[in-house]
Amino acid sequence: MDTVHRRYREGMGGGRFRSFPVTVGESDLWIGVNPEAAGPDLEALALDACLTARAAIRDAIARRPEFASALAPLPPVPGDAPVVVDMCRAGALAGTGPMAAVAGAVAREVGRRLLQAPGVTEVVVENGGDLFVRVTAPLACRVFAGASPLSDRVGVWVPAGVELGVCTSSGTVGPSLSLGLADAVMVACADAAVADAWATSLANRVRAPADVEPALALARGRPELLSCLVVIGQTLGACGGFDLFVVPDGG
Repeated sequence: MDTVHRRYREGMGGGRFRSFPVTVGESDLWIGVNPEAAGPDLEALALDACLTARAAIRDAIARRPEFASALAPLPPVPGDAPVVVDMCRAGALAGTGPMAAVAGAVAREVGRRLLQAPGVTEVVVENGGDLFVRVTAPLACRVFAGASPLSDRVGVWVPAGVELGVCTSSGTVGPSLSLGLADAVMVACADAAVADAWATSLANRVRAPADVEPALALARGRPELLSCLVVIGQTLGACGGFDLFVVPDGG
């Protein structure tokens, strides 16, 4: 997985952001902020936010171990931290277990904390292919799709001025559990936890090119999904309100 991370993180942000890593257990974050805001205090803030989110999730697992392994939605229970409640809500919307939303939820918690710091106007937090984004100008977001010839050749323009989650799930790349064979399913939602759960849910449904259109039909019927892009082999399908782009040869 480290090799995959090094590859798709190469050139992230295109020099627009000052970036730094935060790694805690399974959480391996690439964080980009507007350059004038970067500094040791911001890195410490990001680390604290990551630790806080992870502690809440560990507490939920300790109190009910099925939280870690459920593949179907679980309701929140009294005492759950807000991030855990949100993971349960995301799983309920997408028809997944709450841990399908974990990477997006952690990225969101870190991103929101950073946006409270003085001078921070742009934040991108990437956590294993799942992004929290708040930017002041549109951001080009390419899709890493493993061995697909479309990998890094297509993407979406993430709009400015709003908090968004842009999350990707794959049945062929990375260690995360997927029941499908999609090279990449990218989903954008207002909430990164919801985007993460839906990326997993839709990727589970794609095992062949013929499954792309049914997955998109489901996405079109869900108002919380702002954009969806599916890649399997040489087949690409997309829906939603984000503009697509194609990277030219040599780009």
